[in-house]
Amino acid sequence: MPEWLNKLRLPADSPEVATYKAIRAASKTWYAKIMAHPGSKPFDINKAAKKLGLSTADGPIVFEDESEMAVLMDYFLFDYRPKQQSLAERCVFPPGELTPLEAEIHLANLAARTSLFEVTHVHNTEPKILLHDRLTQTTPELWLIDLRLSDTVRRLDAKVLLFTRVVSLRGLHLTGGSSFVFDPKHKGAVVDGYRREMWSLPEALRDRRRTGHFLRLNRKCGLPQTYADGVPAAGVGTA
Repeated sequence: MPEWLNKLRLPADSPEVATYKAIRAASKTWYAKIMAHPGSKPFDINKAAKKLGLSTADGPIVFEDESEMAVLMDYFLFDYRPKQQSLAERCVFPPGELTPLEAEIHLANLAARTSLFEVTHVHNTEPKILLHDRLTQTTPELWLIDLRLSDTVRRLDAKVLLFTRVVSLRGLHLTGGSSFVFDPKHKGAVVDGYRREMWSLPEALRDRRRTGHFLRLNRKCGLPQTYADGVPAAGVGTA
């Protein structure tokens, strides 16, 4: 191989990044199978969007940016419960219909949760950020791996606040594909505002309403980001 061509070769992915990419690819095929599952038919994405607080007035769902499209899909899959069960819970697959990795992703998604995190450190060489849970102080810090989100944090050069769903499998922590980023100077107001709004609600209802709360906050003071990997909603558009 010519020397000049050899210099153009990209370095191989680290084992964690290779696993991350495999999970992301399998997440997209899992999503396609969820949306094609007969159990998904009673779930109406327009009703979910209205419940979340997005505009659906006699037409397509209106988004202010791409992050809102992804957060709607996250809410639609896991927090929207018109029949006391989420779409992901309702879709039960027979043996063999999911690949082994898709089956792991399904279980990991069901166990995942949203929260507001503070970024305390950015890894020197890997696309990872260290997160401290601001809503549940007893939760251990965790390293979140995300190619584009880590780029966003490096670009902002600050200990930003991050709202996301953390999915854990195969020794990694990933976003569910959606996130909101907030300026750290608003940390006190963001945390206190959430607690004031949610303090009287039972935990299960708090979990379901958390996304809507941070969607409204993102519209007021969210920071732009290099968008994280996600699966777009079919048939919906941005404003």
